[in-house]
Amino acid sequence: MLHERILRLKQEISQLSTNPVLNVLNLDECKLLDDEYTNDTFIKEKIDSTLNLLKDLNVDFSPKYKSAYEEYNEGVIYLKIKAKYSNTNRIQETSSSTPDFHVISAGNYPFDINIELKSLSFLDGNLNYKNAQESGLEAQIRTEEQIKDGKRIAFSETIISPFLKNNKIPTTRELIEIYIDKVNNNIKKGQFEERDTTCIPVHS
Repeated sequence: MLHERILRLKQEISQLSTNPVLNVLNLDECKLLDDEYTNDTFIKEKIDSTLNLLKDLNVDFSPKYKSAYEEYNEGVIYLKIKAKYSNTNRIQETSSSTPDFHVISAGNYPFDINIELKSLSFLDGNLNYKNAQESGLEAQIRTEEQIKDGKRIAFSETIISPFLKNNKIPTTRELIEIYIDKVNNNIKKGQFEERDTTCIPVHS
């Protein structure tokens, strides 16, 4: 299922370039998701959605890769939280904005909270993703040229710059402000109204 599809995509793309989104899809985590496919309806939904988004994709970057990561990531975070707090449940989506999960703990430090997961993407839309793939392709070409020239050991480097904006690398202060803006722009009022809610930002 998911593990097989991600592995195949990684193998196909690694021969030509790099895909910064696929790079963060962990094969061990894919196996964990696959193991729960028949046991948990939420995980089944996330896997089916991820596979549907990845259908027919290839080395060329597509926004569907980012959407697939979001679906995959929701499943992974859900399993990780549930492994620690068994009373973890998804919150059914409605016409209004809702958080992702509801977690109750009755241990030494009891709590009853909602969790909202935010998968943050690169700056500049899809440009930095495409630039990373172009860099990976150029690195692959340089490596092959070195091998053709008779070198026994060939190497090259790939540059991935998720925060590059107008060809400018942000300062530490600007980077902090970027993260604050990203989180603020992703927060919807209804997701934080029902009860105490924590936000988990995860970068692709």
